Formats: sequence, C-alpha cells, structure tokens
Amino acid sequence: MSRSLNSSSRNGAELELDVLGERLRIRASEDMDFVGEVAELVKVRLQEANRRLAGTNNKSRVLLLALLDLAEEYVKSKRRLVNQRSKISAKLAEARLVLGRAGGSSSSDATEA
Repeated sequence: MSRSLNSSSRNGAELELDVLGERLRIRASEDMDFVGEVAELVKVRLQEANRRLAGTNNKSRVLLLALLDLAEEYVKSKRRLVNQRSKISAKLAEARLVLGRAGGSSSSDATEA
C-alpha cells in the first residue's frame, strides 16, 4: 500500500492510498500526522493479513482479515478503557471517603476543644 499526503487548509488533510491495487482518495478533517498514522496502521494490518493468507489472491479475504484484526484491537482497547475508568472512579470514591472522614474528624475535634 502506497500513500501520498497533501495539505489543504480548507478541506483538512487529503490522502491518496493504493490499497491492494485500488486507488483511494480520502479527505479528512484531522491533521496530517493523524491521517498519516491511520494510513500506516492500515498498511501494516493489510501486510500482516496478506502474509497470514499467503498464497491467496482473494483481496476480499485479506481486507476482511485486516478489518477483523482492527475490530478485535478496538474492542479490547475499549474494554481496557472502561475497566480503567471504573478503577479510577473507585479510587476517586475512596479518596472522597477518606477526605470526608478527615474533614469530619477535624471539625469534631475543633468543637470538642
């Protein structure tokens, strides 16, 4: 997969890809670095899928395998994010409880004195 990036201030980034012999022109509102990173990820995943399906000339199978690999990574990342958010929320609740106790004990100490 080859690619070329062009800058356009009005339309964002413009990307031309050669994916398994098909030329695609993509316009993106994201910056060039982001678009380049996405294109590189697609390139790597297609190469990996093509290697795993060595001997096949079926472009659809290569694309489908790469898509499934990306979907799997996305779902795993999404689950990790949900898990991390849950852990952070639990730690935040714990910290609030500790701070609440600390604040409550100091005000009761002040009234007893």
